[in-house]
Amino acid sequence: MTPDAPQQQEARRAFIHEAPEAGLRIWFDFGVVDRIASDVLRGLSALPRRGIEVGGLLLGTVETARRPALVRIEDYVPFPCEHLYGPNFHLSPKDKEAFAELVSSWSPAPGRPIHCVGFYRSHTRGDLELTAEDIEVLDAWLPHPHAVCLILRPYATRPAEAAFWFRRQGSFQPGPPASTFPFRRRELGGGTPQKAAPASAPEPVPAVEPDPAPAASVETWLHTPAPAPASPPSRAPAAWLWIPALLAFLLVGVVIGVQLPGHLRQPASAAPPADPFALGLSAVQFGNAIHLRWNPQAPAIAACRNASLIIRDGPNLKIIDLRKEDLARGALIYRYASPAVNFRLEAMVSPANTVSESIDLRLLPPAEPGAAPAAGAPEPEKANPVK
Repeated sequence: MTPDAPQQQEARRAFIHEAPEAGLRIWFDFGVVDRIASDVLRGLSALPRRGIEVGGLLLGTVETARRPALVRIEDYVPFPCEHLYGPNFHLSPKDKEAFAELVSSWSPAPGRPIHCVGFYRSHTRGDLELTAEDIEVLDAWLPHPHAVCLILRPYATRPAEAAFWFRRQGSFQPGPPASTFPFRRRELGGGTPQKAAPASAPEPVPAVEPDPAPAASVETWLHTPAPAPASPPSRAPAAWLWIPALLAFLLVGVVIGVQLPGHLRQPASAAPPADPFALGLSAVQFGNAIHLRWNPQAPAIAACRNASLIIRDGPNLKIIDLRKEDLARGALIYRYASPAVNFRLEAMVSPANTVSESIDLRLLPPAEPGAAPAAGAPEPEKANPVK
């Protein structure tokens, strides 16, 4: 074996990334590249347009005795972000507690061959960049000087674009990367993934010959007399015999055509499917109050986990949390203070999907006490007044 043979073997197993400005060399296992790329692409397809961002910990070892220091990425563990703030990989308070526990469970310890060496996430909101939220995560839970950060920008029709960030002079710098690379095994020089060999070669299956037909049936087939020749077809009736039959069919068709409209009705056209994003928000003024309505049967309201009503009454802002029983009523009464009122109903269907609808009102001066509602205005239903 030549002196360069171990290095060539290492190169076939992993992607080598040089970072002389940080005094690091990254050894990235191709199997981990394949699995992270698959997770990132799955997150991209989870929501229309931009998908959701995914992330987690990079696992491996750090060899500081070498120059440059060698960071080996041999595995990873995804983190199930709850996406409380939308599709971005932005940790909520609950996420931060769980993330701290995950990092602690992969911290260096005796008998643990690999540990946490970095952090990764996908980026679906524009060009690649290291954000203040990423630096907060790295400084809080990965403070060691050789920690690495991997950010990937996935695409549906081509390999993801990726970049590494490192600490320089003890800190991460936000912004775009110094360089990028395509995040796919083939573009990184790894070739096609090898298929796992079967555990054992399958035993040959013995050929099964079909059972011979019973001798009796064969003999019967051999001695069956040939069928008698078919008799010549009879002559067709004369053409004039069809005339009465055609007249009879025509008469029956006329009778059916006259009676059919009276007995059959055209099927009603199918109703168009309900708009899953419509909340049916409407409002009617009654004196110094507004009767606000929504459709409690709307798909988004029926499926939502919680909802909020945001009211802008002139310079005032009110936010009302609506429970399931509040949404089921489909209405409430609000006593306004200014002639310009805006209602915005937001229904959270999932942590990454919120449906909202708003309505602007320019109100008339309130009627005199005791005056009847405007003509044509519907009578208000019983609802909880909101002050």
